[in-house]
Order: sequence, then C-alpha cells, then structure tokens
Amino acid sequence: MVEDTTIYDSCMVIVTFDKLFVDAVNGTDANNGCINLPFKSLTHAISVVDSGETIIAQPGVYDEANGEDFPIECRIQDVTITGMDWEQCIIRGHAGGYQSVMNPAGPGTAFRKFTLEQGPPADESQIIVYVWGSNVRLDSLRVTERARYEIVRGEHAGGQDLVIENCYFVIDDAQTLDNGITLLDNSDGAIIRNCTITGFNTGIQIIEDCDALVENCLIEGNGAGVQVRHEAAPGSLSPDFGGGARGSVGGNIIRNNTTCGLSIELDHTVFALYNTWTNDPPVAGVDYCVDGTGGVIVD
Repeated sequence: MVEDTTIYDSCMVIVTFDKLFVDAVNGTDANNGCINLPFKSLTHAISVVDSGETIIAQPGVYDEANGEDFPIECRIQDVTITGMDWEQCIIRGHAGGYQSVMNPAGPGTAFRKFTLEQGPPADESQIIVYVWGSNVRLDSLRVTERARYEIVRGEHAGGQDLVIENCYFVIDDAQTLDNGITLLDNSDGAIIRNCTITGFNTGIQIIEDCDALVENCLIEGNGAGVQVRHEAAPGSLSPDFGGGARGSVGGNIIRNNTTCGLSIELDHTVFALYNTWTNDPPVAGVDYCVDGTGGVIVD
C-alpha cells in the first residue's frame, strides 16, 4: 500500500497497488515498489507483499550480491512472482551447503519466467526448487546447469495440485547425474505439461501416492526418461501419461533415453497412450519397462 500525498479538495487519496516492481540494476529497497521506484531485491519485495499481489522483476541477476537471502521463500498465499524475460531474469542461488534457490511455500504461489542457477561451486545435495505449499504453479522456468540433486522436488503439501508447465530443463554436459522433477508422497493432482526435460539421470520420478498427469512433454536424452514406483503403499500410485483416469491427452515425446523411456514398478496398470516413442510401435525393454505385477498400456 502506497500513500499518494497529492491533495484533492483537502482529502488524502490512498492508492493501493496490486503489483510490486523489482529491478536488480536500478532499484533500491528504500523505494516503494511502484514501477518508477522499484525495489532492488526479490527478498525485500516478498517481505512486504500481500496476498493476491504480483511481484514483477526487471532483467538482471538476483543473487546474494544483490541482497537476496536464500532460499527465496514466499509464504504468502496467492502471490505471483514473475520475471519479464526468462533468459534475462536470473536467480542465482547460494554458493554452498544444502540450500535451494527458491521455496514456494504459500498456497497458490506462482513463480514464472526466470532462469535458475546455483552459485558456484554447486554442492552435491542442492535442490533448485523445493515446493512446500499446495496448488503451486511453476511456469516458464529455465535451467541449463546442474542442480547436483534435483531441479524441482514436490512432496506432501508441496506436491498437491502442483502445476509445472512450459519449463525448459536441459543439461548438455552428457553426464546424466541428477534428476529433473521428483514427486513424492501425497503429490495428488500434480500436472507436468509442455516441459522439455533432457540430460538427467532420471527425467521425472513419481514415487508413492501420487496421481500425476504428464502431457505434451519432451523427455529425451536422460538415463531413464520417467520412473514410476511405490515404496510402502501398493495401489496408491496411478499416474496418467495419456488416456488414463486424469484425462491426459498424452502427446509426450519419450525417446532416446539410455536405460528406458518409461519404467513402471507397480502392481497395477498405468496408461501411456497417444505418445511418441523411440520405436514405433514402442518396444518392451526399451521404450517401456515393467518390474512388478502391473503393466503399462502404450498403444
């Protein structure tokens, strides 16, 4: 909330803005956050944002030198944090230790249009985005360097109704070390849509009590493209890769993954119709692999 001190008919006019602006290059955290007087850091903007508001970041590098406190965490409900351009708006995380770049913690939080990086040297256990809140949306995020663990991790409340879409997670160093997206316990309602996932040990992991929907994604050049397995609760896991109960349209391109395109370790059947595979028709042991009493319907 910003007060306009201009006087009209002896009345004070109070103007409430639903957008706060941040500029790593030209802003200062002593400003009021309007478009002409932007804050400098995302961290400060989040500290004053209200539910339902949007934080808009101008091109620049948002790192510790800019005043960011990692992880960048938003606990306020229904806040959208968006960059102007995902190639020029860069969030560069903390250099060492078990520290994620961002934690969407408030229900309904959205992060959009950023390139995410780890500060060098990357630690073996770092995660890029650790989702804590329910109904979080990650849209148009770009990662082109190693996370040394995972790019996105959603579990418990952080997996419920999580939407990951239009994201570009592509590593081209040919090492296939870490994982792209991991959904764990109670990630019901999760959606992964229109994403490119390349160069990981496992592109997508879906583990335990998670009815995720995956559609229109390009998943190629990983060790395993997608791995689905239960650990403690057989029958709790029913992801939909096309034609299943969640209504996925399929449309995934799952090809040229080293060990297997879609690996299923379940005791029931998973649907994966209307997709493009390395082979046409898809070949067992290459395009899809089944370990357990369940199966997968691919055509």
